[in-house]
Amino acid sequence: MLQKILKYLILALFMLNLPTVGLNTFGGAVGSIFSYSAFFLLAVYYVLFLLGPPNMWLLYIGLSYFLISGLQMYVTGDAGSWSIAVAKYLVLIVFGNEFYKKVTKKEMVVFLLIGATSIILNAFVTGTDHGRASGFYFNANPAGLVCLFGYTLCYSLNRKGFRQFSQIVFTLAGFVTFSRTFLLVWIIINLFSLKKDIKNIRIFVIGISAFVSLFVLGELLNLGGKRFEAFKSVFTNERSSQSLDDDSRTGTWAMYYDSLMDNPIFGGGYSKFKSDGLHSVGVHNTYLLIWGEAGIIPFMGFLIFILYMLHSAYGVFARDQSLFYMAVTIALYLMTLHTYFEYYVFLSITLFTYSQIISVKNQPDNRKGQKLPLTRLYSDEKQVGH
Repeated sequence: MLQKILKYLILALFMLNLPTVGLNTFGGAVGSIFSYSAFFLLAVYYVLFLLGPPNMWLLYIGLSYFLISGLQMYVTGDAGSWSIAVAKYLVLIVFGNEFYKKVTKKEMVVFLLIGATSIILNAFVTGTDHGRASGFYFNANPAGLVCLFGYTLCYSLNRKGFRQFSQIVFTLAGFVTFSRTFLLVWIIINLFSLKKDIKNIRIFVIGISAFVSLFVLGELLNLGGKRFEAFKSVFTNERSSQSLDDDSRTGTWAMYYDSLMDNPIFGGGYSKFKSDGLHSVGVHNTYLLIWGEAGIIPFMGFLIFILYMLHSAYGVFARDQSLFYMAVTIALYLMTLHTYFEYYVFLSITLFTYSQIISVKNQPDNRKGQKLPLTRLYSDEKQVGH
């Protein structure tokens, strides 16, 4: 009983972003208590119930990023914030790896559903300041990541009714974030799912219908804001569609290209590519952030890690299609977020995804009694998650 209570409390603290909820709702003291409690309880849970190796990929990548970028701390900023970031990262990577191995897909979906529900309530009940709902995540892009990850994870669920209900909730919650990345990746994943099973078109059609309905009934549903009007103009050919390009990611990335080329080997130092570093707006691209702050070595290590996950997940696509969708979601969302090593929801999602991929990859092939080859894509259609 104690083990389950601790497990679900830790999941809530990390996956529902409760430290940030406490900070924004009750102030810095409560936020700090929630934050340090999350890492302390994770360490206690690990010692009492788990023990095991860390995720070596993320351990080496994270250490190389923090150590190389930290060498220039005297130029880039506050050593205190760097030390805290390193400590929290190590606790999550060392202790969290075994923890997320023990989290089931259904448990993860349930907690993500709670997070998605907070986004829907934010959109339709409590209202937003800028028209983009984010719920517990306080930023529309991370909120979109959570919804998309939950949506992809549903493809692995056995219970058809619960799976479809959950996918509808995640889809609606993702749409009201008005995240371009969510919409693009959602379409890509649905097209892939049609290759697996044409019956998946039902969720695709329901989702598109819901998306169009948001604009038809937008005012009645208490929606609004610049991004809402921009998306709406796509259907009405109004000029405001130009606003979708006003804050384009490519324009933001371009602001940092010169700085990247100034120090391509060892980077420019910790926090340079974050908000209020070189510019008031962060780079919004984890790949560029790692390269720009710590140089080519951690960047190449991280890129190889992401490609390895994609390759391994595709290799077991026929056994569990959701793993490939999860890996694609991570790979593409890294191009919009720039706080990966200090955004613990995203780190948790990565740890969970990697452990699931390795678990399925190491399962024996029932037809041959051998491990599934990495490079082979099976054609067996009798799989869960159609």
